[in-house]
Amino acid sequence: MGKIREFEQLDYETGEVIKRYRTVKEALEEHGIDRAKMRLAFMGHDGKFPDKKLWFRYGDGVNKPLQRYQVGKLNDAGEVVKVYNSAEQAAIEHYVTEKTIGIAIRTRNGFVPSLGMRFKYMLG
Repeated sequence: MGKIREFEQLDYETGEVIKRYRTVKEALEEHGIDRAKMRLAFMGHDGKFPDKKLWFRYGDGVNKPLQRYQVGKLNDAGEVVKVYNSAEQAAIEHYVTEKTIGIAIRTRNGFVPSLGMRFKYMLG
């Protein structure tokens, strides 16, 4: 389960906080917005929904709900030998799914058994 972050609704014109929600889900349900549309709004419109005149952001002020981190492929010594722009790019090159790499990084210290390789997210 992901980290629960507060979510804020901003005035569409001024950017002032007009309402705080305990979770993203709470805000989306209140306004009848699905997660796919929220993702698009954050990726291309800084959390704005022009058709509904709504604007949202995370309570910590960081609008990175779905940031695509770079992924590093590691050698046996744990050193990064190749960097991919995303898990999707690494998955395509190695003929596995993005989900396979993500699960491996989160649950198996980056090890993908079917490939015999280890990956990690590159932060920063």
